[in-house]
Amino acid sequence: MDKSKAKPKVRDRYQEFSLMPDILEPSASLPRVIEAMARTKSSRAVFIVDEKGRFCGIVTARELIRAFAESGSSDFEIPRSVEILGNRAEHFMVPAESVGLDDTIEEALRKAARSGLEDLPVVEEGRIVGVLDCFEMLLHAME
Repeated sequence: MDKSKAKPKVRDRYQEFSLMPDILEPSASLPRVIEAMARTKSSRAVFIVDEKGRFCGIVTARELIRAFAESGSSDFEIPRSVEILGNRAEHFMVPAESVGLDDTIEEALRKAARSGLEDLPVVEEGRIVGVLDCFEMLLHAME
């Protein structure tokens, strides 16, 4: 690879495939979180922002699947499922890595690997401006 070639930046690559991510508040109900994820087939997460619109965490499909699987019910009994569904986004929210518009795709790949996330929020001045999809990272890592 020619080292003189500029490394691709997030600003040049994000949202080539992905749409603007679903963004909810920490108090959003779990059914609302699941519905938001399900609207977009490629969505594996919902980003959470505080009352001032600043990024504060993420709820991933992986975390929700784990919650249902670890609910103590091998057959997903209705009462236990109702109990889980009564929770809010903040109950399942985890802090998450984010990338800025001027980060390189290489830096984004490292953050994704470190955090275990397939999609990274793109954040500027604390606010979400988009999402960098794992395939956007992988395809451009080959450049």
